[in-house]
Amino acid sequence: MQQMKIDQQAMVPVDFESSNLSRNLKLFRPAVFMEGDSYCALLGPDPTSGIFGCGSTPEAAMLRFFLQMSGKRR
Repeated sequence: MQQMKIDQQAMVPVDFESSNLSRNLKLFRPAVFMEGDSYCALLGPDPTSGIFGCGSTPEAAMLRFFLQMSGKRR
């Protein structure tokens, strides 16, 4: 899947080996980045056609990403 180009300065480091993360987050490793005052997690070419979640923390963004991913797979 094509990944959206994200400014490297906006990227947030994530330890995808952490035991706190779900298997799907570890497997798909979405890009986590800052956008304005929010953190976002994205897998895909853009937020509309990809899997996307935003929140006030990186963890909240990844949770919303995970929930959207679960909904798209059904």
